[in-house]
Amino acid sequence: MRTINKNCVLVQFVTKKDEDRFLNVIKEKTNTLQVCSPRKRNPNVLLKNLPNEISDHEVLWLLKEQNLELEEEKQLWEETKICFTLKKFKNSWHLVLEMNPTYQKLCLNMNFLRVNWNICKIEDFIAINRCFKCLGYNHKAADCWHLPAYDSFSDHKAIKFVLFQMCWRTQK
Repeated sequence: MRTINKNCVLVQFVTKKDEDRFLNVIKEKTNTLQVCSPRKRNPNVLLKNLPNEISDHEVLWLLKEQNLELEEEKQLWEETKICFTLKKFKNSWHLVLEMNPTYQKLCLNMNFLRVNWNICKIEDFIAINRCFKCLGYNHKAADCWHLPAYDSFSDHKAIKFVLFQMCWRTQK
């Protein structure tokens, strides 16, 4: 058992019976706790240079309608969802999609997708979380439990430092 976030606890079980017994006890005793099992995350894909005229609500529909190669796997397409927009430019923007792994491989093999008379390049997207406090990975500075990597990151005030003026003529 260990804490994951401020309000979450991870519990590992040796057998399936132990897990079922634990879930039954939690359901019977309290209704304030929420129990969920971990799920696999789907991979993310970066769709580059979408035109600004297209809203994010229309993107999924346009991708499905205009890319006939993707029509075979309709069940997999329904798992696809928009994560966030990455960059916005003068005439275009980038979009990050979360999709099924087999569907992702199919899209990456195509190298591009058609959207509204435009060809948008598609790439694999991997987000790397980096802490700016300890310079570690997989967590943010707000959630950091490590010590700072350098003492120079501590509070700097001019009062704490003593400056000496030295003349090069007086030194031997």
